[in-house]
Amino acid sequence: MLLCDFPFNGKDVNEISKSVRFNLPDFTHEEFKHVSKECIDLITKLLEKDKEVRISSSEALPHPWFNDINEMFHNTDVNKHEISLEKTLKSFSV
Repeated sequence: MLLCDFPFNGKDVNEISKSVRFNLPDFTHEEFKHVSKECIDLITKLLEKDKEVRISSSEALPHPWFNDINEMFHNTDVNKHEISLEKTLKSFSV
């Protein structure tokens, strides 16, 4: 996802799939050491197994992590290309 790694353990695709279905995400790996608490909180809420508790994409938009990302975009040259995270997410549908 963010780091080309998964917050689930497994030696192969089948083990990772089983871990996704039955285990909680594991953010203790070294790769996640530099991921912000806000980001981990958002990922955890998006990966909630109970669909009644899991947040939707529209519920995720006001999450503090997106504020941090939008601020970063506005403070860099990326802004020149008119990249809008909010517009991209609002147009996303499954």
